[in-house]
Amino acid sequence: MGPKRQLFIFSLLLLLLPFTEVKAQCASPIMEPGFQFLTSSRGCAPFTVRMETLYLEAVPGTRYFVNWGDGTPEEVYTQVNATGVIITHTYPNSPVTCGYDVVIDAENGCNPRGSVVPITTQVIVWTNDVISVNPGVFRVCQGFAASLNFVDNSDWNCFPRATRENGEPRWIQWIYGTGNAANRIPGMKVNGTTPGAFPYYDPAPGRNPIYPVMSPGQVSLNVDVPVTAPADIGKEFEVTLRNWNQCNPYDNVLTDGNPFNPVSGNVADGDNGPQITTGRIVIVPAPQPDFLTRAGSAAGALQSVFCIDDDIYFDNETP
Repeated sequence: MGPKRQLFIFSLLLLLLPFTEVKAQCASPIMEPGFQFLTSSRGCAPFTVRMETLYLEAVPGTRYFVNWGDGTPEEVYTQVNATGVIITHTYPNSPVTCGYDVVIDAENGCNPRGSVVPITTQVIVWTNDVISVNPGVFRVCQGFAASLNFVDNSDWNCFPRATRENGEPRWIQWIYGTGNAANRIPGMKVNGTTPGAFPYYDPAPGRNPIYPVMSPGQVSLNVDVPVTAPADIGKEFEVTLRNWNQCNPYDNVLTDGNPFNPVSGNVADGDNGPQITTGRIVIVPAPQPDFLTRAGSAAGALQSVFCIDDDIYFDNETP
């Protein structure tokens, strides 16, 4: 074998050496995705979730690309140990979104990005309820009596939903006659009786709120408005609704089997502040009927004396 042929074979071996090293490094080239939650996969906002990647065949230097599903920029984590990386993210207190789809992709020297099946999982994030009552304002004409109820018209967070449902029962409480006592409508009754004092609680002060409440739509006790005097115009009667759900629970510890045992010992307000809203009854002036009469039509001349068979148009001028 001549010197030139030997030099050619030696050069060829040098060129193939890096390829041989790569093949040796990638003897088990395919990564298999895997992960575990280090926290719960669901919680109340703001909620911080922690996960650990457990890819089979992952090696130091493997990079992980995480899309948390809430619009924040993609995050990149680099593995430095033999097992994986711990990833963490805090989700905001959003009253609309009930959960997020998390996507994790990976790559290393043996597995270019796109060659490994990505991980897709869900993180469920709940918030407090958005509460309201119906009617928000009920106007009663001065000189007229009325009997009415308020309805819990709340939008419970993530309820009802086929998935990610925040379906745990709520605690609620009605309070009658809150607000400015000096401007309260006199003679008001609740459930047909005159309370010894306002505000009047249902349940009574120092007792537990109503539980379990399984859906919005709960109805207050009857609120009875008496016939009012002209001096009562502008006076109000306020009804307050209070709400606790699992993100601001009345009782932080339900594992004892007693949902009315706040850890704080505060039976009136519970372990966490409730969501609060109010409805109002307002006395307004009764309308004073007034009208004009016109001949024939709305465009007719004003007229107060008519003959038999004349067409009369009544023009409503009631304020």
